[in-house]
Amino acid sequence: MRARAPTIERLTPPMAAADLRGLAELLVEAVEGGAAVSFLAPLTVAEAEAWWKEKIESSPPRAIFLVARDREGIAGSVQLHPAWAPNQPRRADIAKLLVRRRRQRSGLGTQLMRAIEEEARREGFDLLTLDAKRGGAADRLYRRHGWTPVGIIPAFALDPDGRTPHDAVVFYKRLDAPAPVAALPEGWHTITPRIVARDAGGLVEFLRGVFHAKGEYRSERPAEIRIGDSVVMITDTGARPPMPAFLYVYVADADATYRRAVALGARTIEEPTDTPYGDRRAMIEDGWGNTWQIATRRRPAEGE
Repeated sequence: MRARAPTIERLTPPMAAADLRGLAELLVEAVEGGAAVSFLAPLTVAEAEAWWKEKIESSPPRAIFLVARDREGIAGSVQLHPAWAPNQPRRADIAKLLVRRRRQRSGLGTQLMRAIEEEARREGFDLLTLDAKRGGAADRLYRRHGWTPVGIIPAFALDPDGRTPHDAVVFYKRLDAPAPVAALPEGWHTITPRIVARDAGGLVEFLRGVFHAKGEYRSERPAEIRIGDSVVMITDTGARPPMPAFLYVYVADADATYRRAVALGARTIEEPTDTPYGDRRAMIEDGWGNTWQIATRRRPAEGE
């Protein structure tokens, strides 16, 4: 059964203790994961709770705090803060777009941004600004969804390790302008492999078992199967003959992934071995004729 999609709602003070705790755990997880969200590691839950409580209770009435909830609790959040200057009554800053690990790469970040933009319109704001770590996931998300980069501030802040500086990209978005259509669907890359196979549903189950792939087999349209941060499209034969693929996949443990593949019937082409360019790699052929090179990065190649 497919998990229920999170619901997004606006928080208003006073906050329930469970919500305060959920927001604190969301922030702590983000900092532990290396997100550039103003804080340094280690951040305790108590410190995060105190920050959230003060932030929400001291914000002006037009400030907006959105949370996304799933069955496990708060799965994400984003904030809007009106500009303080009297001559900027229609501008606001967007901050702290956070998503729990269990919901990352599910499109929840995009849903939260669309929701906060709609709330901003209702409150009478038509110019939004924000900043993001250059090259990070948030930077890429904002660019895909119509935010205009203004410039880069070098060495703007430190990563959560307290040592590594990073650049910031400053963005704006006018809500009175028509929203452009994103060049790529959320979570996709420029090139996407596509496999046409007999018994495509069986291939999807194989990929679930080997790579812990996510996504549902659908006979009426190509299945969009996610392996790590990438999508593979899988289609049944019928309109097209079988078209196998040769794919190189990075995983956390090449040996364990290889063993799962063999246990599920794959044919060994190469057992796991260390390569001169820094990867530990195996190669298998699945029962549908696809060849998979399974690799884990062990060390940089010479010259990197």
